[in-house]
Amino acid sequence: MPSENHEPRRDPELKRKAWFSGFCGFCVVLGSGSACYLVLVGLSEYYVTTRARRRVPDLIL
Repeated sequence: MPSENHEPRRDPELKRKAWFSGFCGFCVVLGSGSACYLVLVGLSEYYVTTRARRRVPDLIL
């Protein structure tokens, strides 16, 4: 009788897709987090420089 102690083989294509989707998710999180950080720091820098010159900001982009 053949023994069935071997684990089932994983599909290499599925493994590659899983790694790729994880990498893409990481890039999205990293990109959105850095964009939010730059927006917040950029706005705070804008307010600091305009208040130092005692001007009211005309437009915030």
